[in-house]
Amino acid sequence: MNDRFSTVGRKDKSPKSLDEVSEMFNVSKWTIRMWIDRFSIVDHTVDKNGGIWFKPHVVEQIEVVCDLVKTKGMNLESVRKHLNPEFTSTRKKLSIKYRVY
Repeated sequence: MNDRFSTVGRKDKSPKSLDEVSEMFNVSKWTIRMWIDRFSIVDHTVDKNGGIWFKPHVVEQIEVVCDLVKTKGMNLESVRKHLNPEFTSTRKKLSIKYRVY
């Protein structure tokens, strides 16, 4: 994984807002909303005010999608083919999944 995206070892385990995640990965809020619609892996919670929140394991999933798209240059269809329904937040399993590409 690219170090600029890396969330490994971060002590903060609190939920992150859409704004925070957008800023963290330098990706627009619109892009993350699109990923919510296109990838079942991007699970989220909507609060009573309409704010979108992500748990830490979901932030890791967004990190992987971001890495595949921005660093490895994959299109969304290719990302979808590489991410299976049993997508986990375990970085080791994910790195094995797309290491060969």
